[in-house]
Amino acid sequence: LERVKAYLAIFDYPSAETCLANMMSIDDGARVASLTAMGQMYVGLGLHQRAAATFEQLEQTGQARDPGVLLAMGRALAALDVSDQARAKLDAIPAKTPQFVAAQMLLAQLEVRAGQTDLAAARLKQMLATPAVLASTVNELLKLNLRSKHDGQLMRLADQAIAIDQLSEPQRLKWLGVRVSLEA
Repeated sequence: LERVKAYLAIFDYPSAETCLANMMSIDDGARVASLTAMGQMYVGLGLHQRAAATFEQLEQTGQARDPGVLLAMGRALAALDVSDQARAKLDAIPAKTPQFVAAQMLLAQLEVRAGQTDLAAARLKQMLATPAVLASTVNELLKLNLRSKHDGQLMRLADQAIAIDQLSEPQRLKWLGVRVSLEA
């Protein structure tokens, strides 16, 4: 994988893809690592159909349980508008993992897109009321695009649920900027 990382660092994606394809024939562990890296590379490049096909191969190995892989799979499936499958992958991410908050935010985005704003609002309210994930949740919210119809709607839902006095000063200032933008 070090060679693959080197190719990716210099944006030589065809060579990285070839190296990963060659790794698949070594053994089952290398196949899983290769499919995982290839799928994540495709997601990063915006090649969501190729990523989904790669993740499907990974699923067939029975080794697609890593939270990072599940998040990448969920993102690829969401981009392909396969919401039910994306939700299944994202729901499988355990709460005590670093990927949990990003997965929950993507689930909330999928809910807003599907017109299930009550579910998205409940999800956000729960996350914003949980001190262990409050800061991470706000950071994920601040990454959203206010100009996007669905992201803007999600931000409005979050603004109704957020207790601004619980935020750190830098986050509070950024969130106040969000509030101004939402009112504009």
